[in-house]
Amino acid sequence: MRKLLTPAVAIMCLALLATPVLSASAIHLVINATEIRPDVPPQLVNGRVLVPIRVISENLGFEVAWYQGIQTVTVDRKGETYPIPLLMPGSIHLVIGGAEAHPDVPPQIVNGRVMVPIRFVSQAFGLEVGWHQDAQMVTVGPLGPVLEVHFIDVGQADCVLVELPNGDNILVDGGNHADADIILDYLAAEKVTSLDYVVVTHPHEDHIGGLDEVIQALPVGMVILPRQTLDTDAYVRLMAAIQTKGLEPEYAVAPWELIKDGAVDVDILGPIEDSYSNINDCSVILKVSIGSMDFLLMGDAEAPGEADLLATGANVGAEVLKVGHHGSSTSTTAQLLAAAELEYAVISVGAGNSYGHPAASTLAALAAAGVMVYRTDLNGTIVATATVNSVWFDTEKGARESGGGAGTSPPTVIVYVTKTGAKYHRADCQYLSSSRIAMTLEAAKAGGYTPCSVCDPPT
Repeated sequence: MRKLLTPAVAIMCLALLATPVLSASAIHLVINATEIRPDVPPQLVNGRVLVPIRVISENLGFEVAWYQGIQTVTVDRKGETYPIPLLMPGSIHLVIGGAEAHPDVPPQIVNGRVMVPIRFVSQAFGLEVGWHQDAQMVTVGPLGPVLEVHFIDVGQADCVLVELPNGDNILVDGGNHADADIILDYLAAEKVTSLDYVVVTHPHEDHIGGLDEVIQALPVGMVILPRQTLDTDAYVRLMAAIQTKGLEPEYAVAPWELIKDGAVDVDILGPIEDSYSNINDCSVILKVSIGSMDFLLMGDAEAPGEADLLATGANVGAEVLKVGHHGSSTSTTAQLLAAAELEYAVISVGAGNSYGHPAASTLAALAAAGVMVYRTDLNGTIVATATVNSVWFDTEKGARESGGGAGTSPPTVIVYVTKTGAKYHRADCQYLSSSRIAMTLEAAKAGGYTPCSVCDPPT
């Protein structure tokens, strides 16, 4: 994730979370589609986000000056200068374009940095500011091309909608047969009226069950499947729907540059073999990329399929992983995690499923790798939005950072670890100065981290 603010300064009007345990979560800043990480992080003060004015202004091309003697910060457009107005002593003053400004939360000095409210300053210069509640992120300026990846909550099944910047749509899998109406309703809500590509990762019911009705209901450009088949009613219905629509199935051959349009690349990396003894390993594996942001969608591939993929030398580096086989212990090997160098993972899984998914060992491995996990059983439908340099998440149930969700789910407790330490910490702990990785308390415990004795985080 990454994110930020406005011109010459920054704030944003943010209504603070309902659950106090979440308030320790870092606020992210994105300027012109690039994450900015100032040495003093954004501060939430009385419902306003304050950011270091110089960091923001330098990234947006404004002139900023600090006058220590009169405790005044000035912000002007490049090349413009104004006399400083007469100011009353006693507080920090903000002067924008030669006129004193009076935001409801005044500028403050935090660790030697002048912090200002982002929305107030940005609006003064006509810049667009966006706030993304789940991601705890503020954006300033144009985002450029935007990719959306929707991990639709279909219980113990898979369905992913990829919306490309050019308007094309890819549907990856279609849940169980009973999920067809859920998927069609979701597509309608997203104003998806046609599917340019339907990707069938593999022929298990929980991935193809609803696709026959989806294909019959909408115009479809291409259907991509693995060569491995399965003698089931669900597979027969799927192939009949494809035939009825007059489509010729395309069989996945890796590597395949499916889309390369300058803004987004979509590559098929697997399966490597035409058939496997375990049909999960024939899963079509997709990599979707926009700029430096990559999504790796693993279907239900397990350890043999992952090993075959890695043996090809394919670039599996990604910021976001759709975890294979619903978080089973037979997928997401240490080798894949090491090669992918992930930041986030999404697990499509049903609440209280009989398989024990996601496996505790998988959650522990992701936690140990510093990966933030989102789960459809806890978060509901999860939407990842990516620009060329940033990615953030919004969740149906409102719990962010792989949180606990709503209703009967417990509130999510976010703690922080370092790249090399064995302790977990509160957000303001002094030991987070060199590195800072957010994760849930549950994931930290599963990964073997123990509480810091200095900051005394929740247990």
